[in-house]
Amino acid sequence: MNRNFTAAMIGCVSLLGGAFVTAQQDPRTALAALLQPPQWESCEEMHDTYTRRFANARGFGLARMPQPAMTDRSGVLDTGRTKYALDSIELVGLLKPGMPVAYVPDLHTERPSAADFKSRPLTEAENAAIAAFRQGRDIVSTSDASGALLCVGALRAKESCVGCHQDKKAGDLLGAFSYRLRENR
Repeated sequence: MNRNFTAAMIGCVSLLGGAFVTAQQDPRTALAALLQPPQWESCEEMHDTYTRRFANARGFGLARMPQPAMTDRSGVLDTGRTKYALDSIELVGLLKPGMPVAYVPDLHTERPSAADFKSRPLTEAENAAIAAFRQGRDIVSTSDASGALLCVGALRAKESCVGCHQDKKAGDLLGAFSYRLRENR
């Protein structure tokens, strides 16, 4: 059986199983839990969510970005002082020859395909994050002049990645996600 299909089925069974257990206690609570967007307390938690979604999406590399799990921006980052909504998530490519780039979906496309992604040079903050990742860090966050929160998280190879990325080993830096969040008022 296809690994992606199996992973999706396990995820659905887990979700439904959790909802069933909760529903036995109070059906309204179960429904509310299923409809509630994810809430994270840190950029690390948010990045872990999107890293798992990316790893479980069909396709390879950039082709995974238009998948529904990756286009879902419904979560809230609640730092305790400020709540943020996710404006964008972009894949930072490091594996192609030349300068690293961030892949930006065409904003006019509701469900972009991989062909709808354009690239842009990395910002100063993204370049600094990549340098920090090469030194062992996994997440870098900063804010810009507009008050937006910028988080960049490393994408490191796992054992499941080295089958396709045969020149890499587990833990090697493959790319990154660049997140832009705005205050959620």
